[in-house]
Amino acid sequence: VALKIKMAARKKARVPVADESDKPLADFASWCLEKGFRFHPKVQMTARNVVSGRGMVATSEIKRGETLFSIPRTALLNPSNSSIAGLLKPFQETLSSADGIKPKHEAKEQGNDEDESENEDEEAPISSTSWAPLLVALMHEFKNPTSTWAPYFAILPALDALSHPHFWPQASRESLLAFRGYADDIAADVQKMEHEYTTVALPFMQQHPTVFDPAVHTLDLYKRLAALVMAYSFTDEETGGAELVPVADILNHITGRCNAHLCYSDSTLEMIAIRRIKAGEEVLNTYGNSGQCGLLRKNGFVEPAWNMFDEVTLSAADFAAAVPEAKRSRIERMQQADIQLDDLCLGVIKSPHSTPVSTAPAKGASAARAQSREELLALRDGAKMLVRVVTVLETLLAEEDEFTKRLASGLDNDSDDDDDDD
Repeated sequence: VALKIKMAARKKARVPVADESDKPLADFASWCLEKGFRFHPKVQMTARNVVSGRGMVATSEIKRGETLFSIPRTALLNPSNSSIAGLLKPFQETLSSADGIKPKHEAKEQGNDEDESENEDEEAPISSTSWAPLLVALMHEFKNPTSTWAPYFAILPALDALSHPHFWPQASRESLLAFRGYADDIAADVQKMEHEYTTVALPFMQQHPTVFDPAVHTLDLYKRLAALVMAYSFTDEETGGAELVPVADILNHITGRCNAHLCYSDSTLEMIAIRRIKAGEEVLNTYGNSGQCGLLRKNGFVEPAWNMFDEVTLSAADFAAAVPEAKRSRIERMQQADIQLDDLCLGVIKSPHSTPVSTAPAKGASAARAQSREELLALRDGAKMLVRVVTVLETLLAEEDEFTKRLASGLDNDSDDDDDDD
């Protein structure tokens, strides 16, 4: 009787989509309700008036601290919830290798509590945490026509449509990503994916020929799913494992405009509004403190607008090109004095777009304050580096006596006080 009542209640539940003619999205929403997801009555999933693809919008104003939707842990797609969980569990250590791929949605983030001054453009999406168990589970589920996750897969981007530079022709990577060695970084990512498939995933699949077929569960599929995981997965705050989180991963990203934060508990995950969301406004999560290069490498897109985490890297050669030829010999003298002139990352300096955050206590307030603090720290670090670059240029262009004096001081007027509480 209780089950019938529960099923009847779900049938009567509002399907949280703006346009039910979008059948894949409507089917996915129905699947979510069957799995026990709960949605705020003022949110809808939609392909209209969103940043990209499908997203979520508020139909009426939502206050900070309100729960936008909740997700039962049983609906998270991870090795433990896959249909081959029993097969994978005894081999978790076997499927763990030294190399793994890092998701966009770090748990310390889905991104609002990230390491304070770290720009994620500097972090490779390859980490020491292996995703092989998740990728093996995904290969099985994606190729299983009766998978319980099929409605979810239907609203994800087609694997052959992923635009990560890992799938660009090599000539395009080398010509378009030559700056800062990004082409080499991408090539290294691909090499690690291939190594993990060959040395970890493939031997495991060959041990289970009734479940896996290397002709179906191919290297190309593995790499495509690795890119999907890079772009869509979250790292669970409770377990530390990577997983796909339906609905949460439909939220789009605009740098500095995040208004929602994913919170974890033992039984559910909740997406909480960390700012007031106006009627018609899109619900946005953050993919981390990444500049355009980081977003392209991990998520397969760049933003059309300014990004506060964008930066350019200056080298000694750049300084040489900026000063008269007669003074270029000073660059070598500065380097001999251990004054760093290479790999100076100069951020784009501009006021953030984000809305000031109230300090009044409320659910989600700490995440909002953390994000605003990250934005201010990015601006502070960018300003400090700009001062450093200007100081170097002034020194190079100074009269000889002033140059010698500055050289002897080691440019100590450039403060290196990194106290985040300043």
